[in-house]
Amino acid sequence: TGWAPAGKAEEDMDDAAWLQAGYRVQDGELQGLMRGNAGHIRTSRTDFEDFELRMDFKISRLCNSGLYLRSTEEGNPSFNGCEVQILDDFNWESASGSKLAPYQFTGGLYAAQAPAKSALTPIGQWNTYEVRCVGPRMHCALNGVILWDVDTRTLDVKQGAPFAERAARGFIGMQRHGAAGKTDSDVGVAF
Repeated sequence: TGWAPAGKAEEDMDDAAWLQAGYRVQDGELQGLMRGNAGHIRTSRTDFEDFELRMDFKISRLCNSGLYLRSTEEGNPSFNGCEVQILDDFNWESASGSKLAPYQFTGGLYAAQAPAKSALTPIGQWNTYEVRCVGPRMHCALNGVILWDVDTRTLDVKQGAPFAERAARGFIGMQRHGAAGKTDSDVGVAF
């Protein structure tokens, strides 16, 4: 409870609708599946402004996901609020044949801030994000390692509007973006 896929109301969701969207709850995990028609789920509450968040996640091979903060339903949540990246850093470049920008690795504030270092555990192991948002100041740690602590007004944004033009409050969301190629699991990410 308290969650809904993009463009849907929580009260409209039953187990079949959640599976069609690409999410399920199983064994105490909220799982983002490799298939489905909803790119993210969001909190029903849409007024998160200043907050601290602790979130556990684990990825499968070739996972591409993210954590949305202060996002809105209008437009792309990565850029009307922001996204903290969750990705299979170990295999993505070789499987996709692409070269990642530094901010695209797990822990990056998407299109704005690269993580200071890698703290991602091996595939299939749990990770913990600790995020704090107070006004324009944002802080992110992964597994106890501080990745960044920034005033977003000072960031050189590579894509999307400057942070001063983005929403100051919004939902918290979890992205289910897909994979770079064939995977060995139907679960891309679990929260």
